[in-house]
Amino acid sequence: EEGLSQSSVNVILQDRAGSLWLGTQDGLNRYDGYSFKIYKPDVDDPNSLSDRWVTSLTEDSFGYLWVGTRLGGLNRYNPVTGEFKHFIHDNIDLESLGNNQISALLPDEKGMWIGTDYGLDFFNYETGVFSHYRAFPENPSSLSSNLVTTIFRDSGGTLWVGTLNAGVNTYNENNNSFQAYK
Repeated sequence: EEGLSQSSVNVILQDRAGSLWLGTQDGLNRYDGYSFKIYKPDVDDPNSLSDRWVTSLTEDSFGYLWVGTRLGGLNRYNPVTGEFKHFIHDNIDLESLGNNQISALLPDEKGMWIGTDYGLDFFNYETGVFSHYRAFPENPSSLSSNLVTTIFRDSGGTLWVGTLNAGVNTYNENNNSFQAYK
């Protein structure tokens, strides 16, 4: 009634233009200080949002808004064209998104870190390829759990990966390994 598409707000982001983006369980909402604009999937528009349930938001250095969803994969919103590009898991394509259930996003200068319920992915901006980091119980240098809930890079440059059921991990980019803290 007051402009928001739904009352359960999962994530909020303020973009570089000052607009507030609110991810709900029934769409993505942009508030410009005056009114709301609502983005939802539209079967007649292939450039619309891929899923109603928004779980995570971030903005990269290029000004794109990245939208993680509950079951619809990853979306990249272009504020100039107003279109969403979809990144969806494809069982046949090993270089596609690893899982469509997104829980966390973290941009860096080379690409986008993506937390899912099937591990950690990295999308390389230059190549357009996804790399996958998974938990392998027989390998103590792998991710401690595939249920990634949060991602953070500290002031020293260390990447931290929080999990639902197996503590937190730090990632060593030099030897492509993880150290778990439980």
